[in-house]
Amino acid sequence: MKKRKFKHLTVIGIIFIIFGILAIVNSLIQSNVNQIFWYCYFSLFFLGLGLISRDSYLIGSQINIIAFPILFWDIDFFYNLFTSNSLFGITDYFFVGGQWLGKIVSLQHLFTLPLALYAFYKIGCNRKDMWKASIFTILSILILSKILTPSENNINCVYKSCVSFIPQVNFYLILWIVLLIVMILFTNYLLTIKSSKRKIPRMK
Repeated sequence: MKKRKFKHLTVIGIIFIIFGILAIVNSLIQSNVNQIFWYCYFSLFFLGLGLISRDSYLIGSQINIIAFPILFWDIDFFYNLFTSNSLFGITDYFFVGGQWLGKIVSLQHLFTLPLALYAFYKIGCNRKDMWKASIFTILSILILSKILTPSENNINCVYKSCVSFIPQVNFYLILWIVLLIVMILFTNYLLTIKSSKRKIPRMK
């Protein structure tokens, strides 16, 4: 199968990277560099690189991390959009005043997961250990967020719960890490039982 038939994956990868750059620009405009540490922004770059290089392992490792958080974001967004009420409290910021660029960047939550899944299954993956890279990545990000960002920004929800259905308990961070690992392992399981055995050549 010739590479030219998959040029659209490169285009999608470039779109991911552009949105990642816009996220950084928006953080600088708001004079809040800490926002750059939100993992959804990191994932845009990783996914972009994965699509451009046809690396389904990298793509899958990112899907493991973002799948459930994005699904919750999307559900909350559409519930808020159609009912004008908050469901999980995740997307309330989107429906109040604010800079338009930040809201455009936030819209990546609506297309990132579907496009990433499409690319993953289009490329195909024989490996089942993507969860290892996922857990290492997210634990690294959580540690950096805890060390380098202030509590008032609550980057990656490391200081307190970002959703109404996760309680704020004394061992909250441990609870959050356990939930993340469970979500990663479950998503990895779903990806590997459904993934295609087809592979296309990586870009040189």
